[in-house]
Amino acid sequence: MTLQQLFQQALSCYQRNNLTEAAELLRAITRAAPRHPAGWHLLALTLRKQGNVDDSERCFNTCMQLNPADADVLNNFANLKRQQQKTVEAEQLFRRAITLKPGFVDAWYNLGLLLSVAQRYDASTECLRKVLSLQPGHKSALLALATQYMRIGQLDEASALLQYGAAQHLHDGDIGLLTAELLRKQGHFTAAIEMLKLWQQPAAIKELALCYCAVGQADRAKQLIDQQLELTPADPAWLHLYAEIGWQTADTHWLDAYKIALQHQNVPDLVYLEYANKLQKTGDFSTAEHIVDTGLKRNAAHSGLLLLKGYLRREAGAFTEALTWFAKSAATATDATEARSEQVPALLALQQFSQATLLAQQLCAEKPLDQARWALAAACYKFGQKSENYRQLYNFDHFIAAYELMPPPGFSDIADFNQQLLQKLHSLHVSSQHPLQQSLRQGTQTEDHLFCLQDATIQSLQQQISAAVVEYIKSLPDDKQHPFLQRKTKHFLYSGAWSVRLRQQGFHRNHYHGDGWISGCYYVSIPSAVNIAGSGWIKFGQPELGKYLVSQPDYLVKPAAGLLVLFPSMMWHGTEPFNDEQYRVTVAFDIVPQSQEDV
Repeated sequence: MTLQQLFQQALSCYQRNNLTEAAELLRAITRAAPRHPAGWHLLALTLRKQGNVDDSERCFNTCMQLNPADADVLNNFANLKRQQQKTVEAEQLFRRAITLKPGFVDAWYNLGLLLSVAQRYDASTECLRKVLSLQPGHKSALLALATQYMRIGQLDEASALLQYGAAQHLHDGDIGLLTAELLRKQGHFTAAIEMLKLWQQPAAIKELALCYCAVGQADRAKQLIDQQLELTPADPAWLHLYAEIGWQTADTHWLDAYKIALQHQNVPDLVYLEYANKLQKTGDFSTAEHIVDTGLKRNAAHSGLLLLKGYLRREAGAFTEALTWFAKSAATATDATEARSEQVPALLALQQFSQATLLAQQLCAEKPLDQARWALAAACYKFGQKSENYRQLYNFDHFIAAYELMPPPGFSDIADFNQQLLQKLHSLHVSSQHPLQQSLRQGTQTEDHLFCLQDATIQSLQQQISAAVVEYIKSLPDDKQHPFLQRKTKHFLYSGAWSVRLRQQGFHRNHYHGDGWISGCYYVSIPSAVNIAGSGWIKFGQPELGKYLVSQPDYLVKPAAGLLVLFPSMMWHGTEPFNDEQYRVTVAFDIVPQSQEDV
């Protein structure tokens, strides 16, 4: 059999997903003909599909040496780099592919997705628009761009694009479903519900359930999910959604579906992981660890279960043991970042400050825009008493700013505006408890992007906040070496906005905002208890990395109705509880750079 015939046989195996046989044939080809670029290329793709990332990378490198000007190889190699979260290398490879082949639709599309994840929305939009200019009916690019517009609050652009997509792809379910999601985010719940009733596929049912929750009909949402769980009782997505809705509506049986699921055979490992994770979020560490141990008996190499085991051991005070579990998780994970990050608090608890700091700095160097990594570094500097590094990173006096907002046109004063805003926000707080994954306790939080709602009062608030943000950005010093200041630009977007309503004894646990650059909080209604020193105040610089790492806040701000507080998203912040029957109502948000043009 000739090499060409062997290659065709290997290609046929690859296309039929018979990867083991394909890999054997391709290894035989590359041994017999070490300078066979197509063989190395297909072997790299096969190994990647098998999950053998390291060997796939080596094959791509060999192929690149043999044929450095093959745009298809560059594009596929870039996709591997994207999978490895090596964003800079992936972008370079995509751009080289495009230089060689300017009309390369796949490379433009893949680059657009990469830049979107990196929050470089202007550049991502340019790439996805390029795809649509080259291939107007490219549905994936339409959906990706519309989704991005929705994520950053550009709903008019998303609506226009989806209308264009609907004309290009008549009666397309994916475009129709995203249109319904857009209607929900705009607050057009009735229209979205009527539209979604026409479809029976799981994605539409999930969206319909979310719409019912948004209008306070959680029972109808749970009924829909119950029907799906009867068909697939161990489906992780339906179990998660049912539990989330049950928790927020204070249903005492919110975890029962997980208990039922574990009685079935062939339960996915993810079910054990998510069940245990929800248990630990409510403080039931003992049951959570029992579920994790049961899951690990079935799959001892599941990186997520190993990671959670390490976390639970750390919370129990077994720090050295926790490090062992984190190391096991890192060894089995496709991306070991989370496992490495979780090692940092364990090292701090063991007072191994130098080792913890070195690891945090390595993580920051690998992904300099990741806010979580800088928050870890700040914790290391604080607990390790590296005060100069800490104050340089968290320059509280310059980076925290408070502004008294002016009333929008048509309102006599800010109190008049806040009263109208408060009425609107109260109508959006339809849940009974805080979201399980969020920082607040004893309160509720609105769903979705608040500033996407087509409501005049909320849009007026956004405009007033934006004016203050412009002034805040102008006030920031220039420093291209600082992780916060290096992103300074006058062009920004709101990546998220929400309202929080805290009741008596309510507070925020100390946290940071991983998806932002600048974060802020606007105070709509404040209980009189804030006049008691510290009660209900916002605090900064107090890392929360487990009960064994205790510190005091470095900076506090007394809230007042009409006050806006802005600060870096990477900065640890939380609030003190308050004892008052009045609600503490706020609007919080995250901002990201739209482009990196200097102010």
